[in-house]
Amino acid sequence: MEHRYSRRVHIGIKALVFRRGIPITLGVIRNASHGGLFIEMNIDEIRVNQPIEIEFRLQAGGRSSRVRVKTVVARLAEDGVGLELAENDDKGYEALCALVDGFVMRERFREVSVVGL
Repeated sequence: MEHRYSRRVHIGIKALVFRRGIPITLGVIRNASHGGLFIEMNIDEIRVNQPIEIEFRLQAGGRSSRVRVKTVVARLAEDGVGLELAENDDKGYEALCALVDGFVMRERFREVSVVGL
């Protein structure tokens, strides 16, 4: 049984994956929560407990910026990897929260718009 501390949200944005500071592949963040994410990607040469970084574009206040988040591989799947946020990455935590919260707000806006029709 899965135990989650925060809601998982569908994301669907592209992200660049780094290992030891070197970009290794492009993936798509399928879903994320405040504590981690699942990214669809080629998993060649990726191992559980391996540190990797994920870089994505974050939009806030009409501005767009690239954000790199430190993670650790929690699980491997045929189509990608489950990642946990690294414990020592406060800026990464803030960025992941902003990403998730932004998509939650979009979902709520869509629900309100559909109901309002």
